[in-house]
Amino acid sequence: MKKPIAVILPICFLLTGCFATGTAIVTGQTRPALDPAIVKLFAEPPTKYETIGLVEAKAPVGFDEQEAVNDAILELKNQAANIGADGIILTGSWENSVSNTYGGTDYVYSVVDEEKVVKGKAIVVIQE
Repeated sequence: MKKPIAVILPICFLLTGCFATGTAIVTGQTRPALDPAIVKLFAEPPTKYETIGLVEAKAPVGFDEQEAVNDAILELKNQAANIGADGIILTGSWENSVSNTYGGTDYVYSVVDEEKVVKGKAIVVIQE
């Protein structure tokens, strides 16, 4: 029995569409992990700080682009907090298009997914 693509696509989207992922590259002295809720975002560097890493996060755009940005920022804070940073200096944000091909024995289809990406320096704030 063949499943119509109209049923399969939404299920695939729901299974893959709500998860932000991220990475942290340690470049300095890490600290004990912190609560991500205390990590502050900075567009401009604070007066005095120490860089301890580089962080990046991405989240798929589902029905709401702002929600994807919010998810990516939350993951960025999680990555920074895991290495002991209490701040992030934002260094970039953009949107990626990711093409995925799915198929079976009698069908093949391609889906282009959009994702929001944010990047920054994980820092320990010494003086704002």
